[in-house]
Amino acid sequence: MASDIIYLKALDQPIVVLNSFEDVVALLEKKSAANSSRAQLPAHDIMEASWAFTFTTYGPQWRARRRAFHQYLNQGRIPDYHPIIQQETATFLRALLEQPDDFMAEMRSLFSHIIMRIAYGAKDFEYNNQIIRDAEAIVDRLLVSMTPGRFLVNVIPALKWVPAWFPGAGWKRFLLEGLELTERALETPFRDASERLGSEGTHDETPSIVQGLVNRLPPKDDPTYPEMERMAKDVSATAYAAGSDTTVSSAHALILALAMHPDVQRKIKEEIDSIVDTTKQLPSFGDLKEMHYLQAVTKEVNRWYNVLPLAVPHLSMEDQEYKGYFFPKGTAFQPNTWAILHDPNVFESPYEFNPERYLKNGRLDTTLLDPDLAAFGYGRRICPGRHLSHDSLLYMAATVLSVFDIRAPKDGEPLKLEATPETMSKIVPFKCEITPRSEKHTALLQLPICHRPMTSPHAPPTDLQTVVDSEVKYTLLLPITSKLLISLDPGIQGMALPDHDTRVAWIGPSYPLDLSTLPVESEEIPIQYPSLKLGYSATPTLTLEQRLKIGDAVESKLKNEKEAAPAPPRE
Repeated sequence: MASDIIYLKALDQPIVVLNSFEDVVALLEKKSAANSSRAQLPAHDIMEASWAFTFTTYGPQWRARRRAFHQYLNQGRIPDYHPIIQQETATFLRALLEQPDDFMAEMRSLFSHIIMRIAYGAKDFEYNNQIIRDAEAIVDRLLVSMTPGRFLVNVIPALKWVPAWFPGAGWKRFLLEGLELTERALETPFRDASERLGSEGTHDETPSIVQGLVNRLPPKDDPTYPEMERMAKDVSATAYAAGSDTTVSSAHALILALAMHPDVQRKIKEEIDSIVDTTKQLPSFGDLKEMHYLQAVTKEVNRWYNVLPLAVPHLSMEDQEYKGYFFPKGTAFQPNTWAILHDPNVFESPYEFNPERYLKNGRLDTTLLDPDLAAFGYGRRICPGRHLSHDSLLYMAATVLSVFDIRAPKDGEPLKLEATPETMSKIVPFKCEITPRSEKHTALLQLPICHRPMTSPHAPPTDLQTVVDSEVKYTLLLPITSKLLISLDPGIQGMALPDHDTRVAWIGPSYPLDLSTLPVESEEIPIQYPSLKLGYSATPTLTLEQRLKIGDAVESKLKNEKEAAPAPPRE
């Protein structure tokens, strides 16, 4: 860009386009108290879009919803959702093995199901797909309606009374379709989740956002109930409406980049193979911390391709001066994310895909501008779901490249980066060849998948008082035929079994866990755990209560043994 700051007017709306990260930080972060609002648009009023607090004006209601959202999707809470990401990714990998040509649709399903399970605890495939389709259509309409100068009704509010049948009122019909979608996508999943959670004894194994919000609602006769229920609907709906589409687009861009750059793909696989035996198991989230090159690749994807090339505008709430310019109250500051992440003064050869730019001595270089600081928004309006998006994308990339090769089509035109010219950009559909790396990788995908050990730092709250007998047994449907020796750290522990949905977990100190080699016909596996034999099942998945019962049994057993042990003789 010839200038870092561009001023223009669209239908009397002052707009300032910001093309440098320095100016964005100065105006939208350091002056966030003055520049964190959104335009209150008649187009949004027609769609009754106040539930989508990402697009609402700055004030008490926005702060309350943002605070509630952050409680469930802050960086410290994301490990609680790792089991969901692992389970859905395993399902995705099998689908990719069977239908590799449908990889773009399968990726959309993957991230849609992750966010629907986290937001609502919903596991039904068709149900989730329909809800997500409605949500994506709503978000598209919200973004289009915010484009300065796109809808005359945003300048002349009286036009909102124009009937939809009136000649030239196609814009009104477009917005009313958004209203119909809003009513369906906002109310239906919340009602269904509330009814499910209201059933006696029903809960989400991994607590969903809506479960936490519903459990905190006051009694229905409380005067604050209507507002609290509305906030619960808004927060849970915003999580899934804005949560999946951006990650899907980034995932499509990642696959495109890997197909275009086989040398990059080769280096990722060398890194993964140095950490994990991918013929026997998939990486864990703990492994991702050591995959510096893969992390650099995902950062380069977010720099190379921008889901929102022009970020959603911030509206100023007061007159202000900056660098000799005067910006009146109501100015729309429009960050040009594409220009920021393709600035030749910051990024050498910005149009080349080069993950090495983020590495120094084999580790991530923190001195270079991190594209995540721009790709997910700015200041107080930065995307609160960015940590979930980051972990989901990184884990998907690691597991896909653990077991698959990705190649450009042999008989097609050379691949290139092409994106739709919409407010929320999408990768233009493309073809590539996705095949298993070897017969051993195919065999791994055809069997219940084994993840490496997983540890969560968060112990779920419980009022469970029952302590079960030290002999806890579950039926094993699929035998283990290999020997593992695993040392588990303190905290809530999860040990991976051949079925990706299975976890044996307990709360306790670190002990070695020895799984003996068993014959194929074996139906139970004893776990040698300091004087304690525990059994476990491959299906159904152990519930939270079962896991905690096992933990209580272990702790009780160890405590009793310690108390019963004779005191050491005094010297």
